[in-house]
Amino acid sequence: MVAQRLGQSDVPKIRERIERQFYQSWARSFLSIKAFSDLRTTLETVKEAGLKIALFSDFPIEQKPATLEIADLVDFAITSEESGYLKPSKHAFELLLQHIDAAPSEILYVGDSYTKDCQGAKQAGMHAALLGKRPHSQAPDADLVAATWKELAALIL
Repeated sequence: MVAQRLGQSDVPKIRERIERQFYQSWARSFLSIKAFSDLRTTLETVKEAGLKIALFSDFPIEQKPATLEIADLVDFAITSEESGYLKPSKHAFELLLQHIDAAPSEILYVGDSYTKDCQGAKQAGMHAALLGKRPHSQAPDADLVAATWKELAALIL
């Protein structure tokens, strides 16, 4: 589609440019991202409670769990791109649901984007928690709003 839009006929060349300019640069930039404070502690508490942890991302996910130092806590990780859609598309979240042995109503999806994460999860029938400093009144589709992982843990456990 990009090749057509650019009026190019060399699809492999366009694909290689997209890979290099977008995905490879994104993967390199992600290596410097630091985890939110209390992320690991919260996820350890979640695991101790017997709950499962899945990661769902719009971008390649291969290095994210290790970079965030939570790989040993994650039960499942997948990227929405495998569905052919990005968040908040209901189709992207349906891909996640196909890989999780739980009903949508049994899942709490936690994200830091109200539009992409909360609204997308709600469209798929999941509960949604928004992590950030936005007041709950500005996030009506979020079931929970927490400023920090520590606050979220206090609300759900």
